[in-house]
Amino acid sequence: MKRDIVVIGGSAGSVEPVRELLCSLAENVGAAIFIALHRPHLKRPDPLTRGDRLAWLLSRRIHMEVMVAVDGEAFEHGHVYIAPPQTHMLVEPGKIRIEPFATGQRLTSVDALFQSAAKAYGDRVIGVLLSGMLQDGTAGCWAIRQRGGVTIAQDPNEAEYSSMPRTAMQEVPVDYCLRAQEIAAKLEDLIAGELTPPAAPTARIMIVEDEWLLASELERQLTELGYTVVAVESSGEEALAKAGVAKPDIAIMDVGLAGKIKGTDVATQLWEQFQVPIIFLTAHADQQTLAAAQSSMPYAFLAKPHHAGQLHSAIQLALGRRTRESRNPQSARRIS
Repeated sequence: MKRDIVVIGGSAGSVEPVRELLCSLAENVGAAIFIALHRPHLKRPDPLTRGDRLAWLLSRRIHMEVMVAVDGEAFEHGHVYIAPPQTHMLVEPGKIRIEPFATGQRLTSVDALFQSAAKAYGDRVIGVLLSGMLQDGTAGCWAIRQRGGVTIAQDPNEAEYSSMPRTAMQEVPVDYCLRAQEIAAKLEDLIAGELTPPAAPTARIMIVEDEWLLASELERQLTELGYTVVAVESSGEEALAKAGVAKPDIAIMDVGLAGKIKGTDVATQLWEQFQVPIIFLTAHADQQTLAAAQSSMPYAFLAKPHHAGQLHSAIQLALGRRTRESRNPQSARRIS
């Protein structure tokens, strides 16, 4: 598949990862690259920077031509376009638009870039979200994913400021989480069409929730994320009766279930009888509730209300842990 529009966003701590990434890309990379980083306006531009210190800094030791984007200009493959300070850079079919920030406007330059590219080029877009504070980029990653594009987040454990990539990964099923030095190689493979995003492992899910509206919303979210909901039960008794027939890979369960059996006890029995991992949901994050939930050793814990991306991440982490444990039974969880 042709993927030739690369949008990169970041804030604090993102300049070095951007430079490292660009230095590693080949000169003839078959894509146009657009970069939006949060940065202050330069009141006295240095003549050496041609008016933009970031563009000058990134152009050193880079094989491609790096330039400050100009409103209305056509863009080309093999070129890097930098958003001017205090502006939104928007990608339209074949050209760039530059819009100045409104006075007092919240910093959303990464979302603006990502969303415009997704709207204009759909599944041809690759979005890369790097180090930064706050949440800019999360909505943009959703837009790229919804239109079939590919999303990459810098590993939050490596990022100097982890908030931007971490928030995106909590709320969006990001395709790749990579260290900065790994991103360039992944981009080249995706641009060349040699790599498709990994399909998220599917799973059979049982929902155990006594609030009908929440259970319905969970079922909708899981279905949209590509999971198979094999049962929706409102009590622990029903869940235990159904598990042997439905054979779920994971159960998503309310800690405070109605009925004679508490959610924590159901979790223990589901594991002992069927080896079904549990993801707990609860509206109460007090110490007593947490202690009760932890006693049954869940694979993940989500507080209500939750986002679809958080749900997806919890399931993928649980599936990964269960796979590792199945390969190494000695490390498998035990309930005492």
